[in-house]
Amino acid sequence: MMETNFLDNEEQELIGELEKDGWKSSSELEDWKTRLSRTASNTLAADHQMDIRVTKSDLDSIKLKAIEEGIPYQTFAAGIIHK
Repeated sequence: MMETNFLDNEEQELIGELEKDGWKSSSELEDWKTRLSRTASNTLAADHQMDIRVTKSDLDSIKLKAIEEGIPYQTFAAGIIHK
């Protein structure tokens, strides 16, 4: 839990509610990013190749969503297939 000694009761209560919903404090963020990065590397390690044909509009949609996620579109598409 986030260090909250300097916050008043209402602020501490708000922080508690946010943390219940999965919010992470900045002190936990680096550990969280490291774990996610490690998981993504292990999950999406490609050891086989596959060629598929998709419509231009589908590919454009995949590329747009990948940009929104901040990852390459091939990685995004592989993640969708994995799910």
